[in-house]
Amino acid sequence: MDNGLRNALFGGFSPSGGRSDTGKLMGNLVFTELCKYTNPLLDAIHFWRSSSQAEVDFVLDREKEEETELN
Repeated sequence: MDNGLRNALFGGFSPSGGRSDTGKLMGNLVFTELCKYTNPLLDAIHFWRSSSQAEVDFVLDREKEEETELN
């Protein structure tokens, strides 16, 4: 969950334009933010991939009671 620690371990402090892992770092950033703003006891974070390999990185499965409160 800490990209700074990860980059320190693997020596990855170069600018994002020339990195091969930019997409993975962005995905990690989104995941970290989702973890901050969801309730791990009520919500679940999943991914979805079709048989043709189309992919959705983050699918939130939210508790129905909380959905009602948000609407």
